[in-house]
Amino acid sequence: MSLADRLYYFYEYRWARSALWENAVPTKEVLQQVLAGRAPGRAIDLGAGTGRNASYLAEQGWEVLGIDLYPVAVRRAQRRIAERGLANRARFEVRNALDLSGLGPFDLALDLLGPATDLLPARRADYARALSEILAPGGLLLIFSPLPRRAWLDLERHLAPVVLDPSRAETPAGRWSIYRR
Repeated sequence: MSLADRLYYFYEYRWARSALWENAVPTKEVLQQVLAGRAPGRAIDLGAGTGRNASYLAEQGWEVLGIDLYPVAVRRAQRRIAERGLANRARFEVRNALDLSGLGPFDLALDLLGPATDLLPARRADYARALSEILAPGGLLLIFSPLPRRAWLDLERHLAPVVLDPSRAETPAGRWSIYRR
């Protein structure tokens, strides 16, 4: 079994037992700030987990697609949205964030402790290319990750051709970056 397979099964096992990062990031407050004055549109939540962020966006009028690699997380997200009566505004798919073909364009892309955190350095260029295919002109890409500074700069190097106008905020938990296309 490859390392990638072992990691997949580890996280799938962990998701089955708990929502790993459910409350790790104060995203509601950040989203309120970032999206203040912006009309709702189409959003994608990359590494959506149990759908906490997608649920919040749907409540605010956004049409949301959440993707996650782990089926158990997607099932939990679907259940959360159904319980809140938001199934007409949000849906979820088991999908690899490196394969976003046929999706988009999106006015907002969220990666909060998602693929940017988990990607091997060799795949960062592929991720940036996938994001470039789905982010609408004028769209926002919001990334939160506890990546070390060197890894963060490498990711930004790959994102540079895709996005303009980066702004950053440091928090004790990690770095927030907001990019406008």
